[in-house]
Amino acid sequence: MKKTLKKVILSFSFILFFLLYGQNIYAADYILETKVNGICLTEYETGWVVEDYIGDATNVIVPEEVDGRKVIAVGQHAFQDNSLIESVILPDTVTIIGSEAFHNCSNLREVYLGSMQGGFQFGGYSWMLHNCLKLEKISMSDEADFAIASDTATVGKNWGIFYKEIRDNLRSVYIGSSMSNVTKDLFYGKSLEWIEVGKNNPLYSSYNGVLYSADGKDLLVCGTSYQNETYVIPEGVEKILSPAFESCRNIKYITVPETVQSIGGAFKDTDLTLIVKRNSYADIFAQENGMKIKYEGEASPEYEAHIWKEDYTVDQVATCTKEGVKSIHCKICDKVKEGSERSIPVLPHQYGEKVTVEKSSMSENGTKAETCTVCGNVNKTPILALASVTLSRTEYVYDGRKKEPGITVTDTSGNILPASCYVVTYLTDGKSTGKHVIRITFTGDYEGEVDRAFTVKGTTLKKSSIIKLKAGKKRLTIKWKKITGITGYQIKCSTNRRFKKNVRTITVSKKKATQKVIKRLKSGKKYFVKIRTYKKEKRTGQKIFSSWSTVKKVKVR
Repeated sequence: MKKTLKKVILSFSFILFFLLYGQNIYAADYILETKVNGICLTEYETGWVVEDYIGDATNVIVPEEVDGRKVIAVGQHAFQDNSLIESVILPDTVTIIGSEAFHNCSNLREVYLGSMQGGFQFGGYSWMLHNCLKLEKISMSDEADFAIASDTATVGKNWGIFYKEIRDNLRSVYIGSSMSNVTKDLFYGKSLEWIEVGKNNPLYSSYNGVLYSADGKDLLVCGTSYQNETYVIPEGVEKILSPAFESCRNIKYITVPETVQSIGGAFKDTDLTLIVKRNSYADIFAQENGMKIKYEGEASPEYEAHIWKEDYTVDQVATCTKEGVKSIHCKICDKVKEGSERSIPVLPHQYGEKVTVEKSSMSENGTKAETCTVCGNVNKTPILALASVTLSRTEYVYDGRKKEPGITVTDTSGNILPASCYVVTYLTDGKSTGKHVIRITFTGDYEGEVDRAFTVKGTTLKKSSIIKLKAGKKRLTIKWKKITGITGYQIKCSTNRRFKKNVRTITVSKKKATQKVIKRLKSGKKYFVKIRTYKKEKRTGQKIFSSWSTVKKVKVR
């Protein structure tokens, strides 16, 4: 009954919210219910809404999508009264969170509110985090934009999502870039250690965990539980406004730049030292208000012991030609702690692109050089001389096709050069019988050229001859002389005496055959025919051909 009532209220809230605010969303009825890792969701036409959590995990991460649809909202009372959860991370797709969504989550310590823009029509997002007494951290996406503004007319001050006692427990707050309605008293809590603000927020900025105005000129609030002993206010800050560092008991030293020209009640209830420039506004302010002063770069007699930094300071930067130096410095007077100096190893050279200075050849090494862009040091490396240029084969048997033996070029270490290092030129046709020459011309890092030769031997196959050529209707029959010791025959016919057009090539693989019918010829055309024998080499599978027979002609009917 409780679940049904909750569903009805949620659906009705959806309708009114989207009708009143003009959203292009309609949620009259829910479509589907599901559970994901204990998270109960209801699907509406606009997307999924988290309605309840019944899981047993202490750290809950709500998914961005379920079955390909976005999770867009967290319903009213969704996590209410859950004493188990310690953190809840909502996806950036969530833009609506209902009232009392996390009310009375007694162990909730951290919450990420996604891209929250507002709540439902009934109740909005009021008391969303009410009575979460252990809450320490609030954060959100840079798209979030909802109000966390105090109501000065309400006793105890009301930030809309929780009361003052919750604010006083917060240790860390992240305000997104789009948050445009946040009053700075949100950051006055007693436990606050760190404040961070998204880039380009219209109200605020932050630097090292401290709140500033959006333009960075006014220092506004440092959390009263800020943990660092020292804080350096950046150059350019002009005003330190109240309450600023009020009641910040952990900070011992604050460096104030000369740009500061106004200080309100910023150091009330503190016992810290201002590190200032002599005669600066901050120097005069500190003297007039009885504050402890330390002048930048000078030792002060009121301190007997130095306060050493935990990290090393680089005194001299290392380069590629010289070691650097680092040491431990005093936080106050910058004195170097005795015996703390350490050397920083020489850095490697920052070499630019390698450039070929001298090209390699068949007799001499070449040289490449690279120059350090920092110190100008030149590093030279050799380009090994060429040692050999060989062909994969130097003898072939004539078969009428061009021969292209593989080429291997090696240097004096036996490394094989890629083909991109040379250009191959045939000085002869590469297929006729006799000697053929290949010229290898070196390029890139190499120079010179060499010639290598291979031989094509003439065939010893007997050639056949045409015994009879008989014309038929759109066909012809060729009879030839049978030759022994071969693999087969190859026939060519054409309407051109030189076999330049309408050429047909027929292979007869039966070595005992002595005739062949050639069909599908053109009626009334004169055809020229020739034949040759061939034999396949066992080792390479290549065909070796005899020379062609005498050409004969016939006119097809």
